[in-house]
Amino acid sequence: RCERMAVQLSGVLVSRRLAAETSLASMLVLAGQAAEGLALAEALRAQLDAEQAPAAWVEYGRARVHALTRLGRLKEAWNEGKTTLTEQERKLGKLHPEVAAFADVLGEAALALGHWQDAAELSERYLAMKATLGGADAPKTGETLLRSAVAHLALGKAMEAAPRAERALAALEKGKPDRRARAEARRVLAAALLKTTKNPQR
Repeated sequence: RCERMAVQLSGVLVSRRLAAETSLASMLVLAGQAAEGLALAEALRAQLDAEQAPAAWVEYGRARVHALTRLGRLKEAWNEGKTTLTEQERKLGKLHPEVAAFADVLGEAALALGHWQDAAELSERYLAMKATLGGADAPKTGETLLRSAVAHLALGKAMEAAPRAERALAALEKGKPDRRARAEARRVLAAALLKTTKNPQR
């Protein structure tokens, strides 16, 4: 029994270590070091293949797709990301927070490729998960709200785009300064309002 518990504990520790290391890969991508993050994720691939570490696998997929997107390898990110998302949904379920977070990252690639419907659906899935957890308008959701707004506007759904752009701007203003994202949120909000309001001066 003690040996069995020791093996289980060892497996837990390995899983946590891999999750931490793959999280570091994601952090490198977010810090603007996409190539380094991608290299670290790839270096961990063999260990992930050998271990049962669902959380680490999710983080690996997220780091890789995010890095490929930032490096401009959009089609590769999209095709690989769709396969990874399907696998994660089968293992963890569509409503799992980690799966929803991965969907959000994949939504960035979808938006960049002009897959408006996919981008809207993937972003909305993440926002629904955050709403369930009570953080739908937190600063970190600002970019997701903005992607959703852009996608809805491109789909000709200005009525849906306007409130999302407004929420995106409010969320972005709570977080760290990001002039580019705020300017884009204002642009999308203005474009949506011009199509929906009777008061263009707003």
